[in-house]
Amino acid sequence: MNKQDLSIEGVYFLVTYLDRELLVPKIDTCMYLGMDILQVDGSYYFQDAETYHDNGKWLPGLDTLEFKILCMKEDFLENVFDYSGLQRQIELIKKAGQNITNNITALQWRLPRAL
Repeated sequence: MNKQDLSIEGVYFLVTYLDRELLVPKIDTCMYLGMDILQVDGSYYFQDAETYHDNGKWLPGLDTLEFKILCMKEDFLENVFDYSGLQRQIELIKKAGQNITNNITALQWRLPRAL
């Protein structure tokens, strides 16, 4: 995600993967709170969407664990997507999964069969 495209209190998706092949995504929904809120290190602040709606918006001085605050540096924004970006990411995962499945199927046809 480009930093200039982030909107305060906008909905975003943090996509990480549970496998090396990048086929099993873990998708977290979060709200963007702003950049360098604590004026310390230039981090980008996101809040877990569920706690945002249950507890309200986090403010400095409140417990970051209770509000499930995510702080990230600019280079980690490549893992953050808006709705359209998430859709594109899922299509890429789907296509990669289909390629792996097709390769396994083709390999199975080439393997000698036991009698």
